[in-house]
Amino acid sequence: QESVFDGVRIVADGADRFHVLTPFQFDDGDHFVIVLKKDGAGWVLSDQAHTFMHLAQDGDEPDLHEGACAPIVSGILSRFGIEDRDGELVTALPDGGGGDAFYAFVQALIEIHAVATFGSAARADDSKDGARSRRIGVPGEHEPREGR
Repeated sequence: QESVFDGVRIVADGADRFHVLTPFQFDDGDHFVIVLKKDGAGWVLSDQAHTFMHLAQDGDEPDLHEGACAPIVSGILSRFGIEDRDGELVTALPDGGGGDAFYAFVQALIEIHAVATFGSAARADDSKDGARSRRIGVPGEHEPREGR
């Protein structure tokens, strides 16, 4: 866990709100968005709905909520105690447990990104295989095969 905190900085952004700057980033170089903010009587970490929005730019977000990846993402959120508030990922900070909550939050974002990346790569491979099959003339379901 200690290495997770290397390079982490907290920058004030108004009353009861702080940006948590980390070295963690998406494949395109955009950093994860993590905000520490007051929520009712307590404090939460939030991604400000950035994770799903960022992944949606590559067309991955709908599959994360509804497709084959949805149960995996749901399991990640459940395992790390993270709530999905209409795309905003949020976790409460228990009194005195901020470090563990931060570690779990970052780990969940990393795993969601990995699921999206894997799902995107699998879809690309499926598309490529289908296109290649059509290109080299592999008979489809309704086309006669040679030798029949």
